[in-house]
Amino acid sequence: MIVRSPFCLAVLCATLSFSAPAHAEGRCPPGYFPTGGGDAGWLGCAPMDGGVGYDDGYDDGGYYEDDYYETPPPMNYSAQDWADFAAASARAEAEAEAQRQNDPIYRKLKAGIWDFDSSPSRSKAGVCMASWLTLGGGVLMADWAGKEGGTFLGFFGPNIPHVSRIKKAKVTLTQSGERQTVQAFIAPFPWSKDLGIILFAVPSTKALVTSIEDKQDYTVTYKGNTVVQGEWHSGSKARNWLKNCIGGR
Repeated sequence: MIVRSPFCLAVLCATLSFSAPAHAEGRCPPGYFPTGGGDAGWLGCAPMDGGVGYDDGYDDGGYYEDDYYETPPPMNYSAQDWADFAAASARAEAEAEAQRQNDPIYRKLKAGIWDFDSSPSRSKAGVCMASWLTLGGGVLMADWAGKEGGTFLGFFGPNIPHVSRIKKAKVTLTQSGERQTVQAFIAPFPWSKDLGIILFAVPSTKALVTSIEDKQDYTVTYKGNTVVQGEWHSGSKARNWLKNCIGGR
């Protein structure tokens, strides 16, 4: 036997030390141990069970019966129980929603809201950008002026892959029933690490502006999965704002 730990070694030594006297004296029959000792020598033998005796037929009162260890049966819930659970869950969600409704930003995002970037830094760079914001993501429309300019339509949300650098990808965009599969770009989302963004190159500024409908649904599919889906309203606000921004550059 190989002892592999100090604890095993200690147990082994203790076992040997307690077992040694029995072999050394060996003057009592099985089931008895010697009494006395010292200079007077051994005086007699005593039963190891203290005289109580041991019965192989000991009755444990049924405590160790096999059925005592059976797995308890599954709880059976009635249809009414499940209905009560569902109602309680619905009430809890309604209460949580009522609390969220106290936040004006939450109310705006739930309904959907347009945001227009008119910061001096953007204007100086010749960038015109309108964003549709919701609780589940949104849409970005951007147009750059100058030699390195371009026009893009972007969709962002938590289900879009989060990447550290821009990469090309085949993506399907469906808007107002019109479906097209094109080469797009998956890019890092600059304002949140929890979101990703897919950018579609638009042929021209005019093509972007004139394509904005007042109410328009959109679905973006990547690798067979819908990663962004929604619908904007009040699109005329974005269309007019972009026209004015681009015209004022």
